[in-house]
Amino acid sequence: MRLVVAIVSFVCGVWLICTAVCAWSHSNPLLLLTIPANIAYAAALITSFVWAFVRWRRFRFWSFIPLAICLTAEFLNGIITPRLLVAGFERVAPRYATIIQRIEAGDIAVQTEPMRLNLLPAEAELASATWAEKGTNGVLTVTFFVGGSFPVRHWGYLYSSSGEIKPGSRADEIWPKRKKLRDKWFWIAN
Repeated sequence: MRLVVAIVSFVCGVWLICTAVCAWSHSNPLLLLTIPANIAYAAALITSFVWAFVRWRRFRFWSFIPLAICLTAEFLNGIITPRLLVAGFERVAPRYATIIQRIEAGDIAVQTEPMRLNLLPAEAELASATWAEKGTNGVLTVTFFVGGSFPVRHWGYLYSSSGEIKPGSRADEIWPKRKKLRDKWFWIAN
C-alpha cells in the first residue's frame, strides 16, 4: 500500500510541476515535455481507480488514498494553472503590445481577410503562428497561437481593438473557450 501511495504521489507531484511550469513559460518545447507527465498521470489515475476497488476488502477506505491523491492533484491543477497562465501572460504582454503597436502604426500591413504575419525573429518566439485581420468595421483582430495539446486543442491570445469578440464573428466560431485577460486581450482555446 505504501509503495502505491508513494508512486502515485510522486507521479502527481511531477505532473503538477510540469503543468505549472508549462503554464508559466508559454513554451511549445516545454509543452512537449509534459506529454510523458500527462501519460504517467493518466496511468496513475486509472491504476488508483482500479486499486481502490480491487483492494477494497483488504484495506477498506484506505484503498481510496491513491485515488484521492490523484483527484486532489487535478483539483490543485485547476486552481494553479489558470492563475499561472494569466501571470505568464502579464510577463510577456509588453512584447505582444509592441507587435500590436507596429500593426496599428502601419509597419505591418493587415488585410480584411485573415493573414499570417511574418514577425521579427525576436517576436516570432512568442507564438508558433500569428494571424491578423482588419474587419470592414475597422476592428483589428490579432491571434497569437501559443500552444497546443493532445488531442487537437490549440490555445493562445487574441487581441481585439474593440475589446470584445462579437457573437457570430470568425473568432467567436473558432474560439469557443475564452477568458478576458485585459481590456482588449483574451485567452482563447478550442
